[in-house]
Amino acid sequence: MFSKPGCERLAPHLYMVSYPPELPREEFLAFMGELEHVLATAERPYAWVADLQHVRGSNARQRKIVAETEKRHAALHAQHHAGAALVVPNRLVRGVVTAIFWLVPPVYPTTMVDSRAEGIRWAAGQLAAKGVVVDVEFIVRKCG
Repeated sequence: MFSKPGCERLAPHLYMVSYPPELPREEFLAFMGELEHVLATAERPYAWVADLQHVRGSNARQRKIVAETEKRHAALHAQHHAGAALVVPNRLVRGVVTAIFWLVPPVYPTTMVDSRAEGIRWAAGQLAAKGVVVDVEFIVRKCG
């Protein structure tokens, strides 16, 4: 099941970003703008679960936009980002992620996982290391 593209607050400090299969340029820019807005208002520290399991690929322009967004927020991420778990169960999307990380290596811990539940558990562990406790099993039952 694919939820609509966007960012959802799963718990204080923990967010789920659902990437769309594909979007026209204007809609992709709006999607990235929504992510930047959430980032600006996110509780600190924060962790993300990025659900990329429905992505069919990306073009060079989209990869560049994502890389530029990462660069713009590098200082904030370095200080407050506990980690990002990327749900990428196929090699094509893993290649896209690798290409973006090659352009802009993340300044926060990352991991690639096969499921939302695995990503939620990993991200919650990263937050726990920063002193933030979330009800992992409740969140996994709700949206894992």
